[in-house]
Amino acid sequence: MPLMREMIIRRTELALEDFDALVSRTPPDRIEWKPEGAKSVLEIVRECAEVNERWASILRNGHWVGYDLAREAPSLMPTIGIARTHLRTTTGLFTAEVRRFPQERMSVKIPVPWGEVDAFTALTWAMWHLSYHEGQVAYLQTMWGDLEE
Repeated sequence: MPLMREMIIRRTELALEDFDALVSRTPPDRIEWKPEGAKSVLEIVRECAEVNERWASILRNGHWVGYDLAREAPSLMPTIGIARTHLRTTTGLFTAEVRRFPQERMSVKIPVPWGEVDAFTALTWAMWHLSYHEGQVAYLQTMWGDLEE
């Protein structure tokens, strides 16, 4: 498991770098832009920061942790700079919990509002979540006319 654990951590760090690189290329006037019914780049970064913090807590405590993102995130992360910094911090918290996750808990199922997830899914949550939202940000960019790769 040590090699697998290190692979998960490294891939999570790479997902963060890829996501953050894309976010950093967002024009300032587009940070809070969003089509009707969608999230802005700022809202997506806030969500990723919160989700990584939540899943770090879930890995540490073994149970679901609720959070009202719409209510709390804007005051905690009012700007894209603060949100990006917070995302780096919470990703670090998440990878630290991956590193500490006890081998004997690998067979546990963690109850979540939609059912339960196994330990491997929990350990890889930040990795896939960041990659998913990288795609969302890329799609937003095409919506405002940025079609370059």
